Amino acid sequence: MVNHSLPIMMCICGSN
Repeated sequence: MVNHSLPIMMCICGSN
């Protein structure tokens, strides 16, 4: 994962 990919992943996890 990339640096800016971290917040994006967290957003997806929180959306679940």
